Amino acid sequence: MASEPSMTVEPIKVVAMVLQREMGLEDGSIMLGLENFEIPKTTGLYVSLLYGPEQIIGNNNYNSIDIHGTYCEVQDVVVLHQVDIDVMSFDSSARMRKEEVLQALQSYEAQQLMEKYQMRIASTSGAFLPIRTMEETKQLNRFQVTISVNALHHKVKSTPFYDTLQTVDLVENP
Repeated sequence: MASEPSMTVEPIKVVAMVLQREMGLEDGSIMLGLENFEIPKTTGLYVSLLYGPEQIIGNNNYNSIDIHGTYCEVQDVVVLHQVDIDVMSFDSSARMRKEEVLQALQSYEAQQLMEKYQMRIASTSGAFLPIRTMEETKQLNRFQVTISVNALHHKVKSTPFYDTLQTVDLVENP
Protein backbone atom coordinates (compact mmCIF):
# COMPACT_ATOMS: atom_id res chain seq x y z
CA MET A 1 0.00 0.00 0.00
CA ALA A 2 1.42 3.38 -0.99
CA SER A 3 1.07 6.61 0.94
CA GLU A 4 -2.49 7.87 0.96
CA PRO A 5 -2.77 11.56 1.82
CA SER A 6 -6.35 12.35 2.74
CA MET A 7 -6.13 16.04 1.95
CA THR A 8 -6.88 16.29 -1.74
CA VAL A 9 -7.11 20.08 -1.89
CA GLU A 10 -4.78 22.54 -0.21
CA PRO A 11 -6.29 25.16 2.14
CA ILE A 12 -5.71 28.17 -0.11
CA LYS A 13 -7.62 26.44 -2.94
CA VAL A 14 -10.56 25.68 -0.66
CA VAL A 15 -10.70 29.37 0.31
CA ALA A 16 -10.65 30.22 -3.42
CA MET A 17 -13.54 27.80 -4.08
CA VAL A 18 -15.60 29.36 -1.29
CA LEU A 19 -15.02 32.92 -2.54
CA GLN A 20 -15.73 32.07 -6.17
CA ARG A 21 -18.96 30.20 -5.40
CA GLU A 22 -20.33 32.55 -2.76
CA MET A 23 -19.42 35.80 -4.50
CA GLY A 24 -20.27 34.64 -8.02
CA LEU A 25 -16.80 35.44 -9.35
CA GLU A 26 -15.94 34.47 -12.91
CA ASP A 27 -13.21 31.97 -13.77
CA GLY A 28 -9.86 33.74 -13.91
CA SER A 29 -10.78 36.36 -11.32
CA ILE A 30 -8.92 34.63 -8.44
CA MET A 31 -5.14 34.38 -8.34
CA LEU A 32 -3.36 31.95 -6.02
CA GLY A 33 -0.10 33.12 -4.42
CA LEU A 34 2.90 33.98 -6.51
CA GLU A 35 1.41 32.88 -9.81
CA ASN A 36 2.14 35.04 -12.82
CA PHE A 37 -1.14 37.00 -12.75
CA GLU A 38 -1.75 40.27 -14.49
CA ILE A 39 -4.62 42.36 -13.15
CA PRO A 40 -7.06 42.75 -16.05
CA LYS A 41 -7.67 46.32 -17.21
CA THR A 42 -11.44 45.77 -17.17
CA THR A 43 -13.74 46.75 -14.35
CA GLY A 44 -14.93 44.17 -11.88
CA LEU A 45 -13.67 42.40 -8.80
CA TYR A 46 -10.42 40.42 -8.65
CA VAL A 47 -9.04 38.47 -5.69
CA SER A 48 -5.49 37.43 -4.86
CA LEU A 49 -4.73 34.77 -2.22
CA LEU A 50 -1.27 34.31 -0.73
CA TYR A 51 0.00 32.14 2.13
CA GLY A 52 1.50 34.01 5.05
CA PRO A 53 3.45 32.49 7.96
CA GLU A 54 2.31 29.09 9.23
CA GLN A 55 2.29 27.64 12.72
CA ILE A 56 2.47 23.92 13.46
CA ILE A 57 -0.18 23.07 16.05
CA GLY A 58 0.40 19.32 16.29
CA ASN A 59 2.52 16.56 14.76
CA ASN A 60 1.47 12.99 15.57
CA ASN A 61 2.55 9.59 14.34
CA TYR A 62 0.87 6.36 15.44
CA ASN A 63 0.08 2.83 14.29
CA SER A 64 -3.41 1.69 13.40
CA ILE A 65 -5.37 -0.83 11.36
CA ASP A 66 -7.01 0.25 8.10
CA ILE A 67 -10.45 -0.80 6.85
CA HIS A 68 -8.96 -3.96 5.32
CA GLY A 69 -7.39 -5.08 8.61
CA THR A 70 -3.88 -4.19 7.47
CA TYR A 71 -1.46 -2.58 9.90
CA CYS A 72 -0.55 0.95 8.91
CA GLU A 73 1.26 4.05 10.08
CA VAL A 74 -0.81 7.23 10.43
CA GLN A 75 0.95 10.60 10.17
CA ASP A 76 -0.95 13.76 11.09
CA VAL A 77 0.20 17.37 11.08
CA VAL A 78 -2.18 20.15 12.10
CA VAL A 79 -1.18 23.52 10.67
CA LEU A 80 -2.53 27.01 11.28
CA HIS A 81 -2.25 28.65 7.84
CA GLN A 82 -2.38 32.42 7.45
CA VAL A 83 -3.96 33.45 4.14
CA ASP A 84 -3.76 37.03 2.87
CA ILE A 85 -6.77 37.98 0.77
CA ASP A 86 -6.42 40.98 -1.54
CA VAL A 87 -9.66 42.30 -3.04
CA MET A 88 -9.07 44.70 -5.94
CA SER A 89 -10.79 46.50 -8.79
CA PHE A 90 -10.38 49.54 -11.02
CA ASP A 91 -13.97 50.52 -10.29
CA SER A 92 -15.79 50.67 -6.94
CA SER A 93 -16.37 46.87 -6.75
CA ALA A 94 -13.56 46.19 -4.26
CA ARG A 95 -14.64 49.02 -1.99
CA MET A 96 -18.31 48.06 -2.15
CA ARG A 97 -17.98 44.25 -1.94
CA LYS A 98 -15.05 43.65 0.44
CA GLU A 99 -17.40 42.71 3.29
CA GLU A 100 -18.83 39.92 1.13
CA VAL A 101 -15.48 38.14 1.55
CA LEU A 102 -16.11 37.83 5.28
CA GLN A 103 -19.69 36.74 4.70
CA ALA A 104 -18.56 34.08 2.22
CA LEU A 105 -15.97 32.69 4.65
CA GLN A 106 -18.68 32.02 7.27
CA SER A 107 -21.34 30.78 4.84
CA TYR A 108 -22.97 27.38 4.76
CA GLU A 109 -20.95 26.60 1.61
CA ALA A 110 -17.72 27.38 3.49
CA GLN A 111 -18.75 25.18 6.41
CA GLN A 112 -19.52 22.28 4.07
CA LEU A 113 -16.19 22.54 2.24
CA MET A 114 -14.23 22.94 5.48
CA GLU A 115 -15.83 19.80 6.90
CA LYS A 116 -15.23 17.86 3.69
CA TYR A 117 -11.50 18.69 3.67
CA GLN A 118 -10.93 18.60 7.46
CA MET A 119 -10.27 22.32 7.83
CA ARG A 120 -11.69 25.25 9.74
CA ILE A 121 -11.65 28.96 9.00
CA ALA A 122 -11.29 31.12 12.09
CA SER A 123 -14.54 32.94 12.82
CA THR A 124 -12.87 36.29 13.42
CA SER A 125 -10.43 37.83 11.01
CA GLY A 126 -8.40 40.97 10.98
CA ALA A 127 -9.63 44.24 9.55
CA PHE A 128 -9.44 45.17 5.88
CA LEU A 129 -6.49 47.42 5.24
CA PRO A 130 -6.46 49.75 2.24
CA ILE A 131 -3.38 49.14 0.06
CA ARG A 132 -2.36 52.32 -1.76
CA THR A 133 -0.63 51.41 -5.01
CA MET A 134 -0.71 52.91 -8.46
CA GLU A 135 -1.07 50.67 -11.46
CA GLU A 136 0.18 51.55 -14.93
CA THR A 137 -2.75 53.68 -15.95
CA LYS A 138 -5.02 54.39 -13.00
CA GLN A 139 -5.66 53.97 -9.29
CA LEU A 140 -6.46 50.43 -8.17
CA ASN A 141 -8.95 50.01 -5.32
CA ARG A 142 -7.27 47.35 -3.21
CA PHE A 143 -8.00 46.03 0.27
CA GLN A 144 -6.30 43.25 2.21
CA VAL A 145 -7.41 41.03 5.10
CA THR A 146 -5.63 38.09 6.70
CA ILE A 147 -7.55 35.00 7.79
CA SER A 148 -6.50 31.88 9.67
CA VAL A 149 -7.28 28.35 8.46
CA ASN A 150 -6.63 25.25 10.57
CA ALA A 151 -5.96 22.22 8.38
CA LEU A 152 -5.26 18.57 9.09
CA HIS A 153 -2.59 17.15 6.79
CA HIS A 154 -3.07 13.39 7.07
CA LYS A 155 -1.14 10.51 5.51
CA VAL A 156 -1.49 6.73 5.89
CA LYS A 157 1.37 4.37 5.02
CA SER A 158 1.62 0.62 5.20
CA THR A 159 3.95 -0.79 7.83
CA PRO A 160 5.60 -4.19 7.82
CA PHE A 161 3.97 -6.71 10.11
CA TYR A 162 5.06 -10.25 10.74
CA ASP A 163 2.41 -12.64 12.03
CA THR A 164 4.45 -15.79 11.38
CA LEU A 165 8.10 -16.53 11.98
CA GLN A 166 10.22 -18.88 9.99
CA THR A 167 11.69 -21.82 11.85
CA VAL A 168 15.32 -21.35 12.66
CA ASP A 169 17.78 -24.16 12.17
CA LEU A 170 20.44 -24.46 14.80
CA VAL A 171 23.95 -24.69 13.34
CA GLU A 172 26.78 -25.55 15.68
CA ASN A 173 30.28 -24.20 15.23
CA PRO A 174 32.88 -26.92 14.54
